[in-house]
Amino acid sequence: MVALLQSLPDFLGELRTRDEAHALTRLVQQVLSAPSEPEQFYIGLALQAQFGVHLLGYNQDALAARVRHVSESLFLVDSSTLIPYFAEGSRGHRPARLLLDKLRDLGATVATTRLLAVEVAEHVRWALSHFDPSTGAANVSTVQAAYGYGAGRDNAFLHGYIEGIEGGTSRSSFFAYLGRCLGKTGAVMDCAPRDIAAACRAQAIACAPFEQWQGVGADAVAERDKVATDLRTTREARGSFTHNRQVSAEAEALLLVRDARTGQVTIPGKSLRGAFFLSQTRAIDEVANPTVPITMRPDAALQWIATVSHCSPEELRVLTDNLLWEMAEGNFSIVNQQSLAFAFGALASAAKDRFEEEMAQHGALVANVFGESRPSIISEVEQLQWPVVLESYFAQVADRQAAELAEKSRRLEDATKRATVAEKDRRELARLRAAEATRKSKARSKQRAAKSSPKKKKKR
Repeated sequence: MVALLQSLPDFLGELRTRDEAHALTRLVQQVLSAPSEPEQFYIGLALQAQFGVHLLGYNQDALAARVRHVSESLFLVDSSTLIPYFAEGSRGHRPARLLLDKLRDLGATVATTRLLAVEVAEHVRWALSHFDPSTGAANVSTVQAAYGYGAGRDNAFLHGYIEGIEGGTSRSSFFAYLGRCLGKTGAVMDCAPRDIAAACRAQAIACAPFEQWQGVGADAVAERDKVATDLRTTREARGSFTHNRQVSAEAEALLLVRDARTGQVTIPGKSLRGAFFLSQTRAIDEVANPTVPITMRPDAALQWIATVSHCSPEELRVLTDNLLWEMAEGNFSIVNQQSLAFAFGALASAAKDRFEEEMAQHGALVANVFGESRPSIISEVEQLQWPVVLESYFAQVADRQAAELAEKSRRLEDATKRATVAEKDRRELARLRAAEATRKSKARSKQRAAKSSPKKKKKR
C-alpha cells in the first residue's frame, strides 16, 4: 500500500487533464477512508492468502506447533493496541478486538501494565477536552480536532464517536459513548488509570503495576531505570523521545517479556514458553538486541493468528481495517469527509447562519477582519469549516476589543496621572499660599506689637 501511494504522483503525471487527476485522488481517498464491503473483503483475502502461503506453506505439523506456541505465550499489549480496542467505531477497533479475542480463544495470556493504562487514560482525557465539559456535546473544538488542527495526533475515541454518529450507534453525548466503550453503566466525564485497569480486567486483560508482577524483585526495578535511560538515549538520537514515562513503560515491557521467556516472571496457573510485546516500536529491540525480537507489530500478529485459527469471510474483511490502522499509527490519517459532514453538518450550518448575521450587522468589521468582501468569503469557505471560521472571527474581534480596551485603559491611566499631578501641584500651591499668608500675618502682628508698646524713659 505504501508503494502504491509513493508511485501515485508519477501515475498522476500520465493523466490527460486535471479533472482526471482530481477524480483519481478522490477515489483513492474514498477507498482508504471508507472502503466498501467488497473492497474490504478482497483486500483482506488477498493479504491473508499471501501471508499464509509464505509463512506456513499449508503444513499441518507447522500449524499445530504454531497453535501450541501461541497458547503458551504471554502477549503484553501496548497502549497503541489498547486504545483502538476500547475506542468503539475507530479505525483500528475491529482488528484490535479480533486480535485480542483470537489470542484469548487460543489460550494465550493477554496482559498490560499500569503505565500503559496511564497512556490510554490520557488519550481519553485529550478527547474529553475537545467536547463541552458540562454536556459532552460537540463544539467548535471538536471540529478542529477532527480536522487535525493543532499539534494533537489522530484520536481514536474522537474518530470512533464521529463514525458512530453516521452509523447510528453514537446517538447521545460523548460522555455516554465513553461509558459504552469502557463498559460503564452510565456516562464517563473523566478517565483515570484505574478506570482503564478495571476495563482491561473486565475484558480478561491482566493489568498490574510492574512491581506487582510475580517474579519481579528489587533488582528488576533498578534495572528498569537503567534500561529506561538507554531507551531515552536511543529515542533522543532518533528524535522520537516524548517523556520519561514513555521509556519507563517500554523498559518494563522489555524486562517482563525477557524474564517471562526464561521463566523468572510467571503467571499463576499458566506455563509460559514464549512472550511478546505487541507494539509499533522498534526501539526496544535496538536496545535489547535479543535473539528473538521482543516486539511484534499488531498487524503482523493478527495475520499470524489468522493463519493458525479459523477466520470467516467477515473476519477477513477486518484485515483491511488492520491495514488502515497501521497507516494511522504511522501518522498517515485519511479524513472521512462524509462522516464529518454527517456529524457536524448542523453545527456547520448554524455557524454559517451566525456568520451571515454578523455580516449583515457588522459588514465593515467582518471585511476589516478578513480583508475580503462578503461574496469572496462565502464562496471560498467549505461547509464544515464554518465553525472554525466563526470561532476565528470572534477571536479576532475579541483581540481587537481587548486591544481597544487596553488602549483606553492606558489613556485613562495617563489622564489620571496628569490629574493627580495637577491636584498635587494645586495642593502644594495652596499650602505655599497659606504659608505665605501666615508669614505675612505674623509679620504684621509683630509690627503692631512694636508700635503699641510704651517707650522707656532716658536716664539723665
